[in-house]
Amino acid sequence: MTTYGIIKLNSDDKPVVALVDVEGLQPSFTATDKEEISVYFFGRPPPEIGIQIAHSQDFHRRDHQRAPDYVNEHGTRFWMFHFSD
Repeated sequence: MTTYGIIKLNSDDKPVVALVDVEGLQPSFTATDKEEISVYFFGRPPPEIGIQIAHSQDFHRRDHQRAPDYVNEHGTRFWMFHFSD
């Protein structure tokens, strides 16, 4: 599992606003992946986001004993977490 930070582009400050834990290591994210992640956190219309590997790989601290929030066309599972989660 790998943790990625989500950044909302087109905002004045660009802090990481959420985390996504993904099965395995994603060499890249498809446009569909980015859209689904953006819609999950920000709703429609989805703003443009940036995805970066998180400095802290602390995925073991979050609950993954639930259904994933998104599964892409390759079957990769994504669990999404607001910082308040």
